[in-house]
Amino acid sequence: MSQSLSRAKKLAFLRLDDEARSLLSAFRPAVEEMIPAILDQFYDHIREDEALGAMFADEAHIAHAREAQARHWMRMFSGSFDDEYFESVARIGKAHCQLGLEPGAYIGGYGLVKQALIGEVLSRVAGGLALNAKVRVEKASRLIQAIDKAISLDMDLAISVYLAEKDNDFSRRLNDLGDQFGEVIAGISQALSQSSAGLSSEAEGLQRNSEGTATQAESAKQGAEEANSNAQAVAAAVEELSASIGEIASQVSDAARVTDDAVSKAANMTGSVGGLNEAAEKVGGIVRLIEEIAEQTNLLALNATIEAARAGEAGKGFAVVAGEVKSLAQQTANATGEIVGYVREIQEATSGVGSQIDDISKAIGQMGQTSNAIASAIEEQTSVTHEISRSVTETSTGVGAVLEAMQSVLAAAEETRRSAGQVTSASDNVRGKAQELDDQSKAFIERIRHADQR
Repeated sequence: MSQSLSRAKKLAFLRLDDEARSLLSAFRPAVEEMIPAILDQFYDHIREDEALGAMFADEAHIAHAREAQARHWMRMFSGSFDDEYFESVARIGKAHCQLGLEPGAYIGGYGLVKQALIGEVLSRVAGGLALNAKVRVEKASRLIQAIDKAISLDMDLAISVYLAEKDNDFSRRLNDLGDQFGEVIAGISQALSQSSAGLSSEAEGLQRNSEGTATQAESAKQGAEEANSNAQAVAAAVEELSASIGEIASQVSDAARVTDDAVSKAANMTGSVGGLNEAAEKVGGIVRLIEEIAEQTNLLALNATIEAARAGEAGKGFAVVAGEVKSLAQQTANATGEIVGYVREIQEATSGVGSQIDDISKAIGQMGQTSNAIASAIEEQTSVTHEISRSVTETSTGVGAVLEAMQSVLAAAEETRRSAGQVTSASDNVRGKAQELDDQSKAFIERIRHADQR
């Protein structure tokens, strides 16, 4: 239906015929005279209402609206209801929509003007009742009806424009919101898809890393087990070494005791050899005395022999004795010579033995020093062995802890691998949901945009 036919239909429906238009046009001078006071009263009422007054920026804004409304009332009471009138109504409806003026307030304003106009009509009728009252009442009634029709039309048109503008504004805002919502949902969906893709990539990387970690942890576990085995072997070897060192220490201690005893015996032997030397020296002195006695005896025997020879026959027996004595003296001298030789040999042997005993004593002393050094070294070695044993024990304990940690790492790597798989699955699910969200949001926006066509 064209706009002109729609307007004509409205005018016909309200029976705004030529007679009604003529009555409105005839009453226009009265309206022009009355409208300033009516609008003053109307805008005073607007100022008293906080919500309505807030729609106007200042008094200039009110004055502008007042002038536009006055011009519109004059167009309405021209009775022409032409394009200019309908354009004016459209401007008023749009202005009310922009201001946010609800139809109730607009209708209230019309009611105020309508009351004033009807009051004026009734006042004119009352003033001339004496003259052909019936005719004047009928005329006033028709005028009031015409005013009511015109005001009803104006309200209908203005409110229709208001509602249409509201509907258009709502549709625009709904479309804008739909576009914004679509952009937001598309952005969210895209972000979810990107995040899901990134999450899948990260999950794959996490899974690869967890597998690498598991491999490395397994290698580390094997190395730790080997280290633990080696540590146990070292511990056993250290125990054997410690036992061997203890045995060596015991033997060195026994050797030290034997050495000390040997030193003591060598010292005693040195003393004995010294005594033997002294005895030999004494024997030598005795032998020399015997040699002297033998020599003197031999000399006495020689003298006795000479004297026996002088004595002749009387000295023969004495000569025999003297000869025997001489022989004994000679034997004694010979034996003494042999004894002297033996004593010299004994002294020489004793001197050699003493020297050898001194050498043995020195060697035994050095052996004692060496034994002491060995004992000291063994003590240090024992301390070091104990430290090694302690370190090996701690190493074994640490390796045990490493094995436990590696076991935990393996378990964590396995759990990470499972979690990565779950993340990948969740990422695929999120990607699917993101696509579903995008599809559903597009369908929802389309339903919103076509909601007014149902």
